[in-house]
Amino acid sequence: MLKIVKLFIFVFLVHNLCFAQSAPKFTVKVSKDRVKAGEVFEYKIRAGIESKQSPKLTLPEFKHFKVISQGIVRNYSYEKRGIIITVVLDYTLTALEEGEFNLPQAGINYKREAFKSPVQKITVSGKAPGFDRENRKKGIPQSLLEGGVSI
Repeated sequence: MLKIVKLFIFVFLVHNLCFAQSAPKFTVKVSKDRVKAGEVFEYKIRAGIESKQSPKLTLPEFKHFKVISQGIVRNYSYEKRGIIITVVLDYTLTALEEGEFNLPQAGINYKREAFKSPVQKITVSGKAPGFDRENRKKGIPQSLLEGGVSI
């Protein structure tokens, strides 16, 4: 009886080690952590996960920032241990108001669990140039309405 229990435990441990899939790994990168209101900066979120199927991705929602451009890249690489899925979210943003903010997090739902990217703080100083009253409510700088942002 003791041999059967030991064999069962051994098979269980080997199965978990061989077929275990790790939790998603996030990295977050910001081109600048201190910006002036109206200044353009980049925010990049990279998530890597080992999985046999594509996990559900939750995109960030930006409240204090205007998205100028965004991109999503998915990469699938096949290795001996399984399929590695890498997702890169690339945003070009501009700050609309002064203050210290946490940039919104991306999330991955995987194996009935929700994982979120690390929190990234950014400090915004000054007032965004070129706001008029009508578009201030919409959060659109005048410089964007007149033909783009000069960098």
